[in-house]
Amino acid sequence: MTDRQEDRRREMALSGRLEQLYRKERYLSDILRLVSEVNQVLLSSESLDEIFESSCERITRHSDYCVAWIGLIGSGQEELRVGYQSDHCERPYLSDNFRVSLQPGDPHSTGPAARCVLENRTILVEDTQLDPEFRPWRARARRSGIQSVIGLPLRAERRASPIGCLLIYMDSPE
Repeated sequence: MTDRQEDRRREMALSGRLEQLYRKERYLSDILRLVSEVNQVLLSSESLDEIFESSCERITRHSDYCVAWIGLIGSGQEELRVGYQSDHCERPYLSDNFRVSLQPGDPHSTGPAARCVLENRTILVEDTQLDPEFRPWRARARRSGIQSVIGLPLRAERRASPIGCLLIYMDSPE
């Protein structure tokens, strides 16, 4: 390879790396903007219902997030109910017979929603088509174009048990 060809190869590699960094910077800037918007919702809302509903809607305005929903623990604590949602998938993810169990051993308790509540920690599913615990929702995710999801427990206080969860679904694997 000549010096000129080697220089050209290095320039192309650098150009590709710069493009990756630029995309990552834009993504992170969008996240910061989203956090700021949700903080405004927290400060200006008059009710918990308004906070939950507005937060889900704001989250799905982000170009990478197609679904956001808040699951609340029912009185019997056997299942999560979708309390608030914003679903912008072409084929809605949260349609017909969507179910999340909080009963250990039930196949519908293995996904990120139930796990983040039962384990009281953040759960990340990087690839919905490969994660074995996401099996009950795999076909639904494929139809809706969902590739990854994060589940975040919602607590009234820092060390308290969760009262529910926030799920955010992405149509990209990152």
